[in-house]
Amino acid sequence: MKRKEFNEDIVNNAILRSKTVLAHKNDEYAGEEEVFANFKEGLGLSFHNIPEKYTWELLCKHLQSIKDIISNIENNKLPTKELLDEKFTDAHNYLYLLEGMIKER
Repeated sequence: MKRKEFNEDIVNNAILRSKTVLAHKNDEYAGEEEVFANFKEGLGLSFHNIPEKYTWELLCKHLQSIKDIISNIENNKLPTKELLDEKFTDAHNYLYLLEGMIKER
């Protein structure tokens, strides 16, 4: 893959997908006043005591899916573009959220 293709097709599209999903999910999971509301309130359902650990747990679910995708490549089972977009966008977004939580502290 050439640098221009990587920057335009992978990086720029990933950033756009992340922004789109985060904006959409904000309406579902958070508000304008508290971006991390669901993570903080979800602690009551989790075995964790801080929102960062809860967020990490949710990120791990997506990382496991990506790991499974990578493992399946050896068996010539390739994922759809839609599945890749979904899994990687979710993983990116959880990393952004986790970074935000830590920086907020």
